[in-house]
Amino acid sequence: MTKILSVDTCLSACSVAIHEGEKLLGENFLDAGLTHSQTLMPMIQSLLDSLGMKFKEIDVFGVTNGPGSFTGMRIGMATVKGMALAFDKPCVTVSTLYALAMGAINLEGIVCPCIDARNKQIYNAVFRICKSKIERITKNRAINIEDFINELKEYKENIIFVGDGAKICYNAAKTILNKSDITLMPEEFNRIRAGRFGEEVYRQYKSGIQYSCEEISLEYIKLSQAERELAKAKSEKGGI
Repeated sequence: MTKILSVDTCLSACSVAIHEGEKLLGENFLDAGLTHSQTLMPMIQSLLDSLGMKFKEIDVFGVTNGPGSFTGMRIGMATVKGMALAFDKPCVTVSTLYALAMGAINLEGIVCPCIDARNKQIYNAVFRICKSKIERITKNRAINIEDFINELKEYKENIIFVGDGAKICYNAAKTILNKSDITLMPEEFNRIRAGRFGEEVYRQYKSGIQYSCEEISLEYIKLSQAERELAKAKSEKGGI
């Protein structure tokens, strides 16, 4: 049976899990304010040890590829690329927004994963969940919160908010939208769990969606603060 190691470091928490097919064998999760560079590899090794497994037994590596924290995203991606290269195994990527949407899989309605992008913006995508199936409605994007809430006026179903930017969007929706069926997911669902999105990694792998470590990449959506400042400085100096 296919063994999958899934990794997420895109937001504040760090999460790793091992699946055998669709079955979750084990998961390590930590949201203690430590840097992912300190915690990720010890968490992976600890999980393997507790299951009596070796790296060479892993058949496919899964990783969230953003959007999210620029530094966090890079740590997870670099780690998975290194492991996949070392053991010559394929990779599968899952959007952080899709991974968050999976937390609402037992509900029905319009699911809105929201990641705080600061400056009154969120990273967001809109999905519809019906009979435990997720349908993507919009692409991943960075969007102004008020503009996003106004977009939701067209949907008649229950609106479900999840993610670290969910509460602010939920409060804005309560003010702007003339509807009562708006749901804020419990705090525990606002963090990505590798034990959850590992099922999607297996689904993609089984359907033939897999890549070499050289082919996978991050989805930044917008430049980091440092990159924006550098671009601004070059523009002011007449650079490209």
